[in-house]
Amino acid sequence: MIGPYQLNQFVLGDTNELIHDIPDESISLIITSPPYNMLYSTGAGVKRSVRGGAWTAPAIGDGYEVHDDNMGMPEYIKWQHDLLRIWWRKLTPDGAIFYNHKQRVFNGEMCSPLNVPSYIGEQWIPDEVIVRQLIFWERPGGFNHIPTAYTSWDEWILLLAKPDFKLVRKGAASTVWKMKFALGNSHPAPFPNQLPANVLDSAYTGGVVLDPFMGSGTTAVECQRRGIPWLGFENSVKYIEQAKARMKSIQVYPSWLK
Repeated sequence: MIGPYQLNQFVLGDTNELIHDIPDESISLIITSPPYNMLYSTGAGVKRSVRGGAWTAPAIGDGYEVHDDNMGMPEYIKWQHDLLRIWWRKLTPDGAIFYNHKQRVFNGEMCSPLNVPSYIGEQWIPDEVIVRQLIFWERPGGFNHIPTAYTSWDEWILLLAKPDFKLVRKGAASTVWKMKFALGNSHPAPFPNQLPANVLDSAYTGGVVLDPFMGSGTTAVECQRRGIPWLGFENSVKYIEQAKARMKSIQVYPSWLK
């Protein structure tokens, strides 16, 4: 158990509320990718720019099952800012957050996971959260949703690390990870299995792994393969059912999935 939650289970509910039941300094690693707020743009959102055009619209053009991915930018940044501050408190003294996000163009200016345009008036990463390193996920291709910027072939993984965090071994991995898109996954925005696999194989030294935006369960799948205790929050029944189905393909799985 961790707080009121049994380990190795998906918890249905709002991550903004569920996270408060996790005791402080009890999570070793957080591996997650939040919604990117892709449908909010001062230029053209995903749905507006690709529907009826030359590109086939990506699934994210419809948002998520219970989240439209279209918050006002200041509201979205405050949401992520507040979550990062809470997650930071939940980490053990040697814990870390691997936060997958990407750069955006907002009103003609780069809006990155590290900062936001000055007129919004707030940094993306709270002052008390320490950015240890920036990892680039190089992926083979992508969609160009706006005519004023180059197509992005990368995403960013921010390593937000407590002072005592260390890798399993020195020089375990480089800061450029070449990974293919997740294939055969009906979730609108899954990250590849290789992403949490890289994190676990290079940075896991014990304890519980949390994904507060579990989606279709990729972090849980890679933890389960390795016998690592995990916990996942997800507000969509549909995505939890997808995650459970994926978990059943693993040879060893917890009894609650049978």
